[in-house]
Parts: sequence; structure tokens; C-alpha cells
Amino acid sequence: MSIGALRNCPCWCGSGKKFKHCHLRRAEEKRVDLAEVIAEQKRADKKYCLHPRAAKGVCGGNIVRAHSIQRNGNGLKQIAVDSHVYTIDVSTTGFVKRDGALGLLKTGIGKATTFTGFCSHHDKLVFLPIEDRPLEVTKETCFLLGYRAVCRELFAKRRQTDMLKFGKTLDRGLDVIQQVAHQQEFKLYSGGVIAGLEDIDDSKKRYDDVLLSNSFEDSHFFAVELSKTPELMCSGSTQLENDFGGKVLQGIEEYANHGTRLDALTFTMCGTESGGLAVFQWVGENTSADKFIQSFIDTDDNVKGSLLIQFCFETFENIAISIEWWDSLNENLKNCLSSRMEAGASLEVARDQDSLVPDGRSYTTNQVIGAIRG
Repeated sequence: MSIGALRNCPCWCGSGKKFKHCHLRRAEEKRVDLAEVIAEQKRADKKYCLHPRAAKGVCGGNIVRAHSIQRNGNGLKQIAVDSHVYTIDVSTTGFVKRDGALGLLKTGIGKATTFTGFCSHHDKLVFLPIEDRPLEVTKETCFLLGYRAVCRELFAKRRQTDMLKFGKTLDRGLDVIQQVAHQQEFKLYSGGVIAGLEDIDDSKKRYDDVLLSNSFEDSHFFAVELSKTPELMCSGSTQLENDFGGKVLQGIEEYANHGTRLDALTFTMCGTESGGLAVFQWVGENTSADKFIQSFIDTDDNVKGSLLIQFCFETFENIAISIEWWDSLNENLKNCLSSRMEAGASLEVARDQDSLVPDGRSYTTNQVIGAIRG
């Protein structure tokens, strides 16, 4: 079929537009520049309150930069150098600057790990038990750590979804072969983002029910006590695919083909008055979480401190890293963790089955000195 005949056909990229209004002259269009990327990021930046009663008009005060990892007390201030930490730069601007690669960004602790997802009233009201006093390990406090991680994850996924329309146009100025490659990769990426949004939205609703009931019996946790302040702090939510022994917990193919929800849990690593804490937390019955936690318990105690760092880089992007610690690592250790960071960010490639098995490298001298299950 000739190009002329294709003009009024639906475009091959799946946009729903006619070919003549979509990819007919895409190769002749101007390449997307950094100014456009920055403008699109600003457009996608939103401010709203995620509290379940916010829609009923019970918010008070302005939207604030809510910290998903506490700033003062046992938080970011403990690992900061001149009030700065390293964070993983997942911005579209960063991707463009580094030609699609992730990187670390020196960030002030007033901005690091923040999101504009709560009003000042609800941010204070909800998270008071884990903000303005020494952190105690209880069902309530561990739930709130998990709730904050889920809210931040939902906020990030909504923002990613808002950027999809723009991301589909990033093949402007490329030749046809490159356009096809981009659209194929982007289809996988966008499918992952949309599925992830549906999952975290479903989780948020279950967490909201617990929050509003003010009963935490359906919330469960496994808290690991560390001998010293961790070199990085983390807050995130993840679906459980494989455990720390390399066993498959849930099949991604079954999830993709049948639309079933995968078991998930939240993870928070932070400082305490005397050392550090790593909290695995989930709501409701979760057999995958039980197996996952048992695989961590079964791991050699001597490698658990390094395994937690390995887990963070492999799984999450919302982490704050001690500049002093990172800069002290040799290039081999930096490269290993950077590779895990890249692999963890991919939505197109299934995670390797052995990705959470201890890799034999020593990233820290931090030791597990106790554990609490609730």
C-alpha cells in the first residue's frame, strides 16, 4: 500500500489518530529539547491532598512538601553532609541529560524525598506519631510508615501517568526504524505504568480503610533493628516477585495475562535513637510476605546489613544516600549498586530471579541486632 493510501488510515503507533495527523512527517519534526521537557515536567507537577477525607473539604492549610522520609530527628539529618544527601534522579530532565541513564543528584534535605501530596493539616494529623517523637515500634507506627510509602508511591505513579502522552512523542525527528523501536519500548513502559497505578491505587484504598478505622490489627510488620544509623534511608512499596533465596513467590506472567493483583509490601529504612531500623509492612493476609520475610530470616546474619542496601538499590528509587558513604565506596561497589539501580527502574524487563540473593559484597559494617514481628 502506498503512503498516499495510508494517509487516512489509523496510525501504526496505536495513537488512534490518522496516519497523516501522527507519524506521516514525524522524521521531519524538530527533536524534543530540554526546554520542552522542563515545561512538561512543570505541567505534570500537581499539588493535592491524598487524605481519604480531603474530597469532602475537610483539609486545612496549604499543600506542603511532605517528607516520605523524616527530615529531622532520626531522619535525613543523621546522614546529611552540609544538609545534603544523594538522591536518585528519575526526572525526565535527568534522563535526557544522561541519554536515558539514571544518576545520583546532590539534594538538600528540605527537598529530598518530598512530594506535594498532603495539606499541612493532614500531614501533621496523620504522621504525628512518627514525626515529633522518638520512633517506637508498634503496629500503629509501622502502619504509618507503610501508609506514607503507599501515598508517595501513588503520587509518583499518577505523575508518571500524566507524562505518558508527552513520552509517546519523544520519537520526533527520528528515522522510521527508530520511531518503531521507540513506540514498541514505550508501549511496554506505559503498560507497566498504568498497571502499577491500578495496583497502588487499590492498595491505597485498603490502607485508607485501616487509617479511618483507627484499628491496626489488620496491619502487619517485621522490623529489623540495626547496630548503627544506616548509610541510606528509604521509603517505598513493592510487589513481591522473588525472595532473598531466589525462589519465585508470584508469577508475573499470570498477573499480566489474568489481571490478578500481586501481593505487595512497603519498606522503610531510617535511623533511631540508638541505631537504625528496617521495617517491612503490609495489610491483610499476604502469604508472599510471610515467605519473603522468612527468606530474610534464613539469610546469614553476617550479610543482612549489606543485603538491605542491595535490596534498596534493586527495588526502590525513593532513597536518600549518605554522600560521605557513597563517595568512600570503591568503583566496583559503586558500579554494582548503580547496575542494580538501573535494573530496578526498568518496567520492560522482568527482574532476575536471583536479584535479591546476597551478592557476596560488603556494602556496610552495619549489623542486625534484633527483630520484632507484629
